Formats: sequence, structure tokens, C-alpha cells
Amino acid sequence: MSSIWIVKHYAADPSLPGSIRQYEFARGLAERGHDVTLFVSGFNHRTKQYIRDFRAASHLIESEDGFKIVWIKGFPYYKNDWRRVADTFSLAIKFWKIAGRIAGREVSRPEVILANSVPLFLPFAAYLASRKFKARFVLEVADIWPQGIADMGVISEHNPLFGMLKRCELFLYRKAHKIISPLPMFESYLAAIGLRDKAAFVGRSTDMILRDFSGNGRKPSNRFQLCYIGGHGPTNDLDLAIRAFDELQRRGIDNIELTIVGDGIEKPRLMEESRRLGLDCIRFENAVPNFEIPKYLCKADAFLWIGKPLSVHRYGIFPNKLADYLAAGRPIIRFGRHPKSIIDQIGCGITVGSDEPEVLADELVKLAALPSSARDEMGYRGRAFAEENLTLAKVSQSLADALRVA
Repeated sequence: MSSIWIVKHYAADPSLPGSIRQYEFARGLAERGHDVTLFVSGFNHRTKQYIRDFRAASHLIESEDGFKIVWIKGFPYYKNDWRRVADTFSLAIKFWKIAGRIAGREVSRPEVILANSVPLFLPFAAYLASRKFKARFVLEVADIWPQGIADMGVISEHNPLFGMLKRCELFLYRKAHKIISPLPMFESYLAAIGLRDKAAFVGRSTDMILRDFSGNGRKPSNRFQLCYIGGHGPTNDLDLAIRAFDELQRRGIDNIELTIVGDGIEKPRLMEESRRLGLDCIRFENAVPNFEIPKYLCKADAFLWIGKPLSVHRYGIFPNKLADYLAAGRPIIRFGRHPKSIIDQIGCGITVGSDEPEVLADELVKLAALPSSARDEMGYRGRAFAEENLTLAKVSQSLADALRVA
């Protein structure tokens, strides 16, 4: 049995909206007999609320699903301004102080510390903690950063700040004993900087959907129900979906509906644009706790995967939503100019290699017109892939192997 710390700023448990990847890591490792402690911010990134009553406490420790969670009182923020930067910096400092106080007293001293690479302040603190406790330092990279934000246009590659962030990224990569990632071709990214031997693929888990999802929620309807679950940020490119549905409305096609579930900085503007265009066929829902996601998945006839193409996508892309879509056993339609993906490999949907709303509208009409048996066959292929590759048992085995050889 090993003592493992998992450190992640933006993480959630099933009762909250947001990514539960680290929670699932902790649960899977605990089921394998390891002593696991998960450190996470107690200020939820999606709801912009404290999820526990801290009062004067700097942290709270709870036991759940066989492991311990240390909720750290984060700095509150409500939009992407200086307060969010302050939150990332303050959480790193608080983690460092709290870790020193509770290690060996309230939680076990770590033998391995696994930290997510974004934002960069917290993994730096995790690395320093690994030095202090003589633990192995393992880095998880789900987003290649800062290259990703440069691709988005947030910062120029010629900006001195980009250069500083790039040096920080490389520093963490070099100090890590192992670097894990769900990106299928991340090894080639590390190979380009001479670190191929550190790479380990650890895929996504969608155990909650595989376990709890019931595919019987669809009611007979003359309307084709499309569903998107995920972020509402600049890279998600939901404007493209709105333009496609505006095109459908211009053609007088009103039997296709879209439900958009989630939150993000673009949501108010997207809702206003949808209202301005009179798109009654689009319904926006707030971010929901993870355990409520199956309720939306089971009502859908198909799922939407959409986003702007970035140069870092050449190393692969596999978002959380894709794992849940596959497990739910419905066809997936992917919009935008992207490299080929798992959808094309296993035949579980349609990839539309265009960002023209007219083309997207055409493809939506074609998908809605397919016999239900043809759509079901696509969905079955996705579900079969998830059952074979995306279980918590399989992912936690890959993670345990990576930590053992780190």
C-alpha cells in the first residue's frame, strides 16, 4: 500500500458540477488498497460558491469513498479578473502551509504526489511538497498550457509572459518523475523536448455513467433532441451551433432542438444572441451536479461535440464530455475543422469537417432523418468502446502502473 496525495485546483465530487476526474482517481486508487488524500479548492469554479461552511477555518478534512478530501478555503471570484489569479496564487500558498501542518498527523505523509498542471502555481507548490516529504512527483497534463491559451489568442507567443510560463511548464516536466495524460498523442509532444520516457497514457473514466445511466429516458417525440453538456468558453465555439440553428430556422425546419447544459464566461452572451434570433429550439440549462448528468443524457437522441481547432489538438483531444457521450450510447456529431477522432475510428457518429453553418445545418438534418435503428447502431458502438476502455477499474490500473514505475 502506498500513501498518495492528489492535488487539483478545479475538481469536484459527484454532488457538484465540474470535472470529477481526480475524485475518480482517488476512489479507484483507494479501492486498490492505497491510502489516498485529495487536496482541492473548496470554492467551486462552476457555481462560484463555497461548497462547505469554512467559517474561520482554512481547510476541512472529510472522508469519502475510502479516501480523505482536504477542502481548502479558496479566494472567491466571479469572473476572469485579478481575483481569479489571486485565487490560484493563494491556493498554492495555503496548500503548502496546510500540507506541512497535517502531514503525518491528520493525513499520511505522501510517498507520491500527483498534481495537475493547470494552473501552474499549485503544481509548483506540490513539487516543493514532494521535495519536503521526499515523495515522488507525478504531473498530470490534460491541457497543454500555455500553448493552448496562445492558440486561443489570449496571449501572444512573443509576449514575455508566454516565455515565462513556457519555462515554468518545462521546469515542471523536467522535475516530474512521470507525466501522465489522457491525450492520445501526448508522448510525441514530450518526445520533441527529449522527455518521451516520462510519458504514460491514463485515459478517461466514465464509471458513473456506465453504472447509473439508463437509456430508457427518451419519450416518443416528433422532435429530434440534440444535447451539449460542457463549458461555455471561447474554445467551445457554441456560436457555431447557434448560427447553424439560425440557418435551420431560416429554412423553416423546427423539428430539431438543442439543449445546452453548463456554464462559462460566454453563456450570458450566447443566451442573449439566441434570444435575439428568436431561437426557441435552443434551451439553456445551468451547470448541474455530476450525478444529474444522466438525466439529460437519457433524453437525447444525439450529442453535440463542438470546439475551435487549436494547434495543440494535433496531440489528441479527449474531453470529459466525450467519455460520457460514448457511455450513454447515442450517436455523436462533431462540428468544426478538427483532426480525425475516436468518432471516426469506431463509427459512433458523424464528424463534420466544416465551420460553415449551412453545412452543419445540412448534416443535422441528415442525422435526424436517419432511421432510429441506424442511430442506435452508432450509439451501441460508442457504448461498447466505453465498456471496454473507460471503466474506473481500467483507468485506475493504468494510473497505478504509472505511479508504481514513477
